[in-house]
Amino acid sequence: MFSEKDIRGLHQYKYSGTDRSLLSTKVLNPYWWTNLVKIFPLWVAPNLITLIGLMFTVVCLGMQLSYAPDLGPVPAWYYYCYALGLFLYQSFDAIDGKQARRTGTSGPLGELFDHGCDALNTALLVILTAGAMGIGQSYLTLFSLIVSLSNFYMSTWEEYHTDTLFLGAISGPVEGIIMLCGMFIATGYFGGPHVWATPLGHVVPATLHRFVPPALAALPLRSILVVTGALTCIMSIYGSIANVYAACSTASSRPEAADADPYTRAKTTFSRALGRIYPFGMLVSGAVLWVAASPSLPTQRFVLLALILGFLFSLQVGRMIVSHVTHRPFPLWHGGVYPARLAAIVPRLPGFFGNMLTRWLQQSPRLFLDGLIMSVLLVVAGLFYARFARAVILDMCRIFDMNCLTIKYYGREKPKKTQ
Repeated sequence: MFSEKDIRGLHQYKYSGTDRSLLSTKVLNPYWWTNLVKIFPLWVAPNLITLIGLMFTVVCLGMQLSYAPDLGPVPAWYYYCYALGLFLYQSFDAIDGKQARRTGTSGPLGELFDHGCDALNTALLVILTAGAMGIGQSYLTLFSLIVSLSNFYMSTWEEYHTDTLFLGAISGPVEGIIMLCGMFIATGYFGGPHVWATPLGHVVPATLHRFVPPALAALPLRSILVVTGALTCIMSIYGSIANVYAACSTASSRPEAADADPYTRAKTTFSRALGRIYPFGMLVSGAVLWVAASPSLPTQRFVLLALILGFLFSLQVGRMIVSHVTHRPFPLWHGGVYPARLAAIVPRLPGFFGNMLTRWLQQSPRLFLDGLIMSVLLVVAGLFYARFARAVILDMCRIFDMNCLTIKYYGREKPKKTQ
């Protein structure tokens, strides 16, 4: 998995982050996260905290799918559980780095594990949010998923090129999650997702009606929330692009840029940086082609579609982060971008061939065929990601002489390597 050059890059890697959020720097970090991490003993590994945080979201998703797999309404207390689970996910995600510093186990594996869980959580959270807002399985939910994944990808792409994780004054991991927690609580308090079908004009005070255009007043709250979230993501994406442009300009102006190693030189050209959005573009275009071939997917099989895209997206993000921490060239090509495109081709095979398989495909009900294809692809995508994650974790644990989910040398001195 890792060459000698990769290992040298791993040992040189140092995390860098900038957080400009007032909510996290002035409230959550000093009054909540700093105290929360103290309840964990020093023998608890930071990656275990990250994994437990993800499990809160997984449990919430299991609750939703067991009661209403079509993302329909659930009892009010479910939404309160979703809010609590999401808040705990955010809290655990925020303190894993603190625990790593407390235990002296900071390193690239922690960043990979953290970002990998965050990438998976993004897709799971879109599913839960769609159910709570009453959007359900729809094209609007698919749009929300693509926008959310785009924002996450561009943030990771930005970190690859700037060597710094930027969190702006308003960011998804902080303010975005707190707002979603509030949305879940409001859904439970007002008795279900129907509250988000209320037109804006019914909520705005009568004295302000004259300032609200009729077309806007007629829009349901759920549409306004989705559009607002999309615009926020677009602004975040613009910020990522601007930061990468500035970083490339600064790097290219340095006298030593021409003699730098290939990894550093590759981050001095903005046009090449834009070209590295290609893998995500392939994933999204594959999903669009798939939906074009099977238009019922977003309305009948959205959960499966979101899980498949979530695994493939997490694989892309994971490969990007591996390249970042090892100083490898950017991973433009890998097999994870093709399953969605293959799925788009299968329903069209009967039009090109006449063999027994394609005749069976032609005679099979489309809903059954879509479900079969998606079930197979979900297993394939899950195995793709699991194989990648397993290889990375095992190799990094070997390189750094550590365990992933436990503190290997807790209470005893780590043996020194012999030359």
